[in-house]
Amino acid sequence: MSFKTHPPTSEHIVLAHPDPRILVVRIAREKQLNALSPKLQQELSAVFDWFEDEVTARLGGIPALYRSSPTLIPYLLAGLPIPQPLLSTHIFSSTVPTAADVLPEALKWAHALLQVSPDAVQVTKEQLQLSKAGLGDREVVTQSATGAAQQALYDGDNFKEGLKAFQEKREPKWVDPKGVRDSKL
Repeated sequence: MSFKTHPPTSEHIVLAHPDPRILVVRIAREKQLNALSPKLQQELSAVFDWFEDEVTARLGGIPALYRSSPTLIPYLLAGLPIPQPLLSTHIFSSTVPTAADVLPEALKWAHALLQVSPDAVQVTKEQLQLSKAGLGDREVVTQSATGAAQQALYDGDNFKEGLKAFQEKREPKWVDPKGVRDSKL
């Protein structure tokens, strides 16, 4: 895979590209049980920002958890396994039985996201970012509806392509969105 720039480097981050539009980021801090230090959080942010800025990129990894349920906080702080009933009723979209199943499951989700309009993904990322900033649901919807990403969604080539593909009963051929890159997660 060739990118226009080289990714940021870190001794604790390993990158892989199983598909030109997918970036797999692995944390390699085994002695620290892969705990996130402030420095590592900055390095991860730099990697995700780099990938999002790449012209060939549409999607960069799976975003970090933004809000967690108070019920999960003791487990997260103590580094304890989260009980199965909590896994299925809280912030996790899917669980896997073994560690070997993690990457295939993550790639399944990444490929699923690549099937939808990248402009729609940008709008969703913008809404997640606004929620992360602490805005309430009404404010998120209001700001997102009038934002650059939403306007690009309706004015962009992918909106027209989606309608045309639907009309012609074929799979859409998405293109990278133009100019909207301020929804970094």
